Amino acid sequence: MPAAPGGAEDPGRQAGAGQVLQDEFNCLGRYSEGTPEACRELRSMHAGARLRGQFKVPSLRDVADRAPYMHAGQLRTLAEVIDHYDRAPAPAIGESELQPLRLDADERRALAAFLGAPSAPFEADPTWLGPPGED
Repeated sequence: MPAAPGGAEDPGRQAGAGQVLQDEFNCLGRYSEGTPEACRELRSMHAGARLRGQFKVPSLRDVADRAPYMHAGQLRTLAEVIDHYDRAPAPAIGESELQPLRLDADERRALAAFLGAPSAPFEADPTWLGPPGED
């Protein structure tokens, strides 16, 4: 995705991975009480150029209710997201494995319905929904 209007280019996971690897408080850092065996994921982590423009994909739960979409809110509707992936445009930065889907109107409607399926109302005692310390 191109940067949001007026926004700066976001390097994605590349910047975050580099910060984690350099942090002296990470699992392999000098302040860690963890064993090297407990840090398997960190030992295999890299911050190379391959991560430029990559972002962690969130859960599909309630995705139909969480607009705007993409990492900086560039797309306003789920229909725009479906159109984006259907067209598979070239990435603004980094690499992409997207291929055009060539969905017809029925397939687009079915995909939108599927993405709306894991939405459910959130039910909780209102006592638990306020900030901590408020009674």
